[in-house]
Amino acid sequence: MNSVLQCLLYARPLTMYFTQGRYRKDLNRTNPMGCKGELAEEYSALVVELNKRCYRYLAPKFFKATLASFAPQFEGTQQQDAQEFASFFLDGLHEDLNRVRKKVCDCNLDGMPDHLAADKAWNEYLTRHNSIIVDLFQGQYRSAMRCLTCGHESLNFSPFMFLTLPIPANPSVDIRACLQEFVRAERVNGWRCPKCKCARDASKTLSIWRLPPLLMIHLKRFTFSGPFRDKLSTRVDFPLTNLKIQDGVANPKLQEQKRDYKLFGVSNHYGNMSGGHYIAFCRDFQSRRWYKFDDSAVSPMPESQVCSNAAYLLFYSCLDFDHLGNSF
Repeated sequence: MNSVLQCLLYARPLTMYFTQGRYRKDLNRTNPMGCKGELAEEYSALVVELNKRCYRYLAPKFFKATLASFAPQFEGTQQQDAQEFASFFLDGLHEDLNRVRKKVCDCNLDGMPDHLAADKAWNEYLTRHNSIIVDLFQGQYRSAMRCLTCGHESLNFSPFMFLTLPIPANPSVDIRACLQEFVRAERVNGWRCPKCKCARDASKTLSIWRLPPLLMIHLKRFTFSGPFRDKLSTRVDFPLTNLKIQDGVANPKLQEQKRDYKLFGVSNHYGNMSGGHYIAFCRDFQSRRWYKFDDSAVSPMPESQVCSNAAYLLFYSCLDFDHLGNSF
């Protein structure tokens, strides 16, 4: 929990949204999917206190108690998966801050060209989910299923919070190799083809259609095979600046933008599946220095040590907010 919260505190647009009190106009206390606005209120109080910078450390006991009242799995001190916590927490914030009060039904995308189907799916999604979390952290996948018998292709566009990347089975890889593995076509047996009207073998391809201003990358270090669980300790090299997401981008307009991202946080996991410890590395926007957050201990660190085989969650910020058409 601590490592994720530290990284999110360095997500400047989100932190400023709370410290400036802009979240209050979006509070949705009647959303049955949310936490009655209480999670957003407690997180705001935590952010404001931490930004006073007058504490050696701060124990977020009220925030943790509020979180546990809606999610009992976070009640004790047992270690939880950082990605699962981040996903639950950001989903909870989203529902507490959802600007939508009345939701509409899903739309039909059959037979539409890619760009029209993607825009319609995204706009329809925003009629049900519209918050600062969607504005900052959510992108859009393009999923294509192609029948290997008749060639018919069925498209689906869906939102994502984390860009979850598999790690290739090599001693050392870079982030681009993970992206290439992510977009590799997968054979699916028994898919019901809408054209053939029966079960067929198909090829499934996942690609990126829309990227968010703040990109969270989840490196799949934990693998499951039946009752067995394992952790991959492969070193994944990733850039601290000028990350370009090009492999797996299906949207021609996004390819033309050549968007660059800069790293501002890393949640690292040390240990194995049965136990371990999370430590955060974060870059301070003002000093431009990197810091190591190990529970209550905070210390400066050289940026040469930011990339390691313990990296689990990567937090990137788009270098240029101007062309995104949003004001945060």
